[in-house]
Amino acid sequence: MTQGNVYNPEQWLLSTTRALKEYAETFFNSAYEIIMEYPGTEVVLKMMPLEKTLVHFEIDTIEERPLGFGRSIGDWNYDDTTDPAHPTANPQEARVHVINFDVGIWSTDRSGGTTARARAKQILSLLFLGGLAQDNLDAAVNAGDGRIEILTFTGGRFLTDRINDVDVYRMVDCNLNIRVYSRTPKFEVPVETVDEVIQDENLDIDGVPIP
Repeated sequence: MTQGNVYNPEQWLLSTTRALKEYAETFFNSAYEIIMEYPGTEVVLKMMPLEKTLVHFEIDTIEERPLGFGRSIGDWNYDDTTDPAHPTANPQEARVHVINFDVGIWSTDRSGGTTARARAKQILSLLFLGGLAQDNLDAAVNAGDGRIEILTFTGGRFLTDRINDVDVYRMVDCNLNIRVYSRTPKFEVPVETVDEVIQDENLDIDGVPIP
C-alpha cells in the first residue's frame, strides 16, 4: 500500500529521506524513534536516559552522475499543440544517485536495553535485506514515478558506551546503500524547436553550384 511520502524524481533527496523515514516508522512501534541524522552528543546528553530507543539514518556519502552520454536528456516534453506555428520543447536531464546511509541504534535500560537493540536490528534486516524487503519498499514508496532501489544492507556491530553515567547499548558500522534515478525540473521558459530545415537550391561557393 502506497504511503503518504513517496519517491519524487524531481525532489530526489528530500523525497528519499522522507519516504525512508515513514517506511521505517510503519514497522517500529512507539517504543522507538526514527531520526534521519546522527544524534549529536549534546542531544544525546539531554535525552539521557533514553525514554525511546533511537534508530538513526545519516547520509554518509552521495555518488551521482548524469545518466547516459551527452546532454542526458530523459524527456524532451515536445509541445506542438499550444502554438502549432512555434512548437516548443521543455527538456529534462536524467541522473543517477547512490546514497550511503550510516544506520545506528541507541538504547538504554529505560528504553529496553539490549533487547530493544536486538529487536531493532531484526526489524532493520526485515526492512532492507532481501527481495521481499524490496517488494515492500516498492509498494510503499513507488507511486509510479520512480523507486528507491536497495543495493546493500550490511554490517552491524554491538557495543556499550557510557554517556552521562548511563550505559548506552549501541549498534555501529551498519550501512544501507540505495540507488535512485532523478530528473531535473522543467525549465520555466520552454525552448523553441527547429522542425524544418530549408535548403537554398541556388547555393554556391565561390561561384561553384552546390547540388
